[in-house]
Amino acid sequence: MGKENFVSLIVTSEQHRGLEADKLDSISKEALVKSALALRARDLFTVVKVLISQVGKEKAKELLEEAQYSIFLQRGKDAAEKAGNPKDIDGYVEANTINLLACIPTAPIPEVIERTEKKYLFRCTKCSQAESLLNFGAGDSKGLVEASHCSEDQDTLEVVKYMCPHDTAWAKGFNPDMKFARTKFFLDGDDYCEFVAEIED
Repeated sequence: MGKENFVSLIVTSEQHRGLEADKLDSISKEALVKSALALRARDLFTVVKVLISQVGKEKAKELLEEAQYSIFLQRGKDAAEKAGNPKDIDGYVEANTINLLACIPTAPIPEVIERTEKKYLFRCTKCSQAESLLNFGAGDSKGLVEASHCSEDQDTLEVVKYMCPHDTAWAKGFNPDMKFARTKFFLDGDDYCEFVAEIED
C-alpha cells in the first residue's frame, strides 16, 4: 500500500477533525501506519464493547474468533490451491512468509528459530497491530491524530485478543495435515508471538 493510500485512509477517517491531506505530506510512512493502526484499534474497541453489552463476554469471544477464523481458513485454502497444494514445510514457508507477509506493510518480520525438513519454529518480536491494541487498551494511544477515549476495561481487551486466530486458521486452511500452534502471544503479555509448524511422518 502506497503512502498516498495511507494519507487517504487517515483523511477519510478524520475529516470531521479538519485534518487536511497537505499537512500529511511530510509525515513518514511509518508514522502513517502507526496512526492508521491506532484508529483501527479505537474502532475495534468500540465495536467489541457494544458486542459485549449485547451478548456478553464469552459469546463475544466466540463470535469474534469464529468470524476471523473462517475468513483466514478460506484464505489459506485459496493460497494452497494457488501454490499447487504443497504438503511440505518449504511450501508453507514460501506461501506464508515469502509471498504473503512480505506484501503486507504492517506485517511483522518473522525471526526463524528452527527450520528443518519437518519443523518450522519462528517468532515475531514486533507487531504493530498488537502494540496499537495494547496501547489503546491501556488508554495510552496517541499517534499523529489524538484519539479521545477513556481507558478500556480488561474485559474488552480480553475479547479483543480473539481477533488474532488468523495464523492458525491460515495454516489449517493451507495444509490441514500440518500441526500448527501458537506457543507465545503478545496479547497475553509475552515479549513476542511464537509459532511452530510441524509435518508428522
